[in-house]
Amino acid sequence: MNAEEEHIGILYNVSYGGFQISQKALEEYNKRNLLINPTEESIINSCCDGWIERTDTLLCQIYKELGREFNGDHSKIKLKYILKRYENHYIITDYDGKEEISINYATYALDEIKKVLDKVEITNDEKINIIRDMYYINMHNEYSSKS
Repeated sequence: MNAEEEHIGILYNVSYGGFQISQKALEEYNKRNLLINPTEESIINSCCDGWIERTDTLLCQIYKELGREFNGDHSKIKLKYILKRYENHYIITDYDGKEEISINYATYALDEIKKVLDKVEITNDEKINIIRDMYYINMHNEYSSKS
């Protein structure tokens, strides 16, 4: 794994009550977003359900600037970084509003295998070797992380 590999931030709630941002954070987001995207409508719901991506770079920047003032009434928002390659494979689960972020490594691996299989410029034997190498690297990483 390359130490220079790009990461993305994901906002999530670590307290019971659900993900909600403060009015101050919402107003700041709307103000800056309208400068960037003048045709977009303002967001009026601070609960963020479906109206914005938790990985939105502007929202993450505002979180870093506001700190605790970013939190809604019953929220304690945190920012977690994951490797960008897992961007389409993270899952936010919650129990009574308290959230956790996990990565579905199986879907990531399947997507990577599909990319190899879709390559028309390499032979089937080369595809097998690449997939075999991916498997061995994954197994090595899994066992070394458990020790």
